[in-house]
Amino acid sequence: MDDDLRGLIRADFDRLLKRERLDVSAAVERLILVQTVEGHAHNGHGEFRPRRFVDVTTADVVRALRLDATKVKRARQKLIDDVFGWAERAMAGDDATALADADGKPLLSIPFLADFAVNPGAVLRGIYIGGKRDNSDVRAAVEADTGVTIGGGSCYVVNADVMREMGLDSETLAHKPHEDEIEEFRKNGLIVELPPEDVDDDRHRYLYIRDRAGPGHSDDAAFVLSGVIWGVDCALGVFLADAVDTLEKYSEKYTDQDDELSAAIAASDAYDPSWERDLKDITYLSAVPDGDDDLVPDSSLRYFLRVDVDVNRCALQNHLDFIAGRPTVPMVVGFDRVLSVKFYRWARERLLEYEARLEVPARAPAALRSVAGVVDPSFLTVNVNDAPEKVVEAFANSAAEVAVVVDDDGAVVGTVRAADLLRFLWGRREL
Repeated sequence: MDDDLRGLIRADFDRLLKRERLDVSAAVERLILVQTVEGHAHNGHGEFRPRRFVDVTTADVVRALRLDATKVKRARQKLIDDVFGWAERAMAGDDATALADADGKPLLSIPFLADFAVNPGAVLRGIYIGGKRDNSDVRAAVEADTGVTIGGGSCYVVNADVMREMGLDSETLAHKPHEDEIEEFRKNGLIVELPPEDVDDDRHRYLYIRDRAGPGHSDDAAFVLSGVIWGVDCALGVFLADAVDTLEKYSEKYTDQDDELSAAIAASDAYDPSWERDLKDITYLSAVPDGDDDLVPDSSLRYFLRVDVDVNRCALQNHLDFIAGRPTVPMVVGFDRVLSVKFYRWARERLLEYEARLEVPARAPAALRSVAGVVDPSFLTVNVNDAPEKVVEAFANSAAEVAVVVDDDGAVVGTVRAADLLRFLWGRREL
């Protein structure tokens, strides 16, 4: 790695630490953000703009930041192990009503998880569904059942030297379909089978190789729709499986750990065969149809937990309120900044359309049969302490006519119209 790239990595990480706040402990926040830098390098975002470095890995980021790789991997693995530990207690029938580690601290250090007294079986159901829905074979089966194409793939330990000799890079492997080449990749030594202790982060990369092209899969949709159908506890399980899937990309075990946890649940007494139908349902429902990309976010772990300073909450909290039928705060969600109201309206329509297609009674509770489907999304969100001039400037830069006013805790205190605010300022000017 040259000094220029090393400097960009450090600058991007520093920028993230200054500008981002995740609803987790400071230590866990850093463990998540090192992986964000990898994504920025691949896509030319942040300090890397406009250049792209498609073969940068989280291991490269950790080295450039002069962090102890063993300690970082161990810390990320512990977060995964804490989820496994909770699931093992739940499967054994022990008290697992708190989503906490063995020391009683909330999983992933997410403080508001301490507020939930969960049904362990419902959470296990969500973990099973969440851990299996990314499985390429599951997606292929749903394709066969529904006729909709869903892109898929898996992560493998890749020999970086062989990858370069073959004229490939991580972007090509991740975005072009290689379903017919996987066995050839193994024979050529591109894909290697190694015990975790033998994986060398200089020679090896843990990379996603796409099997089939197709529409994206939204983690937000999987979370929200599973929660609407089967309840908040199930949705929390889906989220925990997604978190494991993210953290395992740089950990002590370069394996599909969320799939392994699903397999352990399937082998336990907690498993219910009806979950296979649930798995197919959510795999179909969370596939984003062509043309809906601007309505459906696909949040990474960082974006689920990123605190929106305008409303003082993260997307995960807002999604949970929507599932529970509580009022939500208008906010933007995910990298593509999808307005939450638009997404929730899409979720309602998606579920009702699917149920009509199956000719079964609608299962959507009040959360989806609400005014969310008809609200006008043309509004701003402002803080109650914002100066009137600042709000006027925000109106001037948008097509909105109404601003939702929230306090420092994100609670809605009222609305203000652009016309009224302008009249107020004009009257003050006259005095």
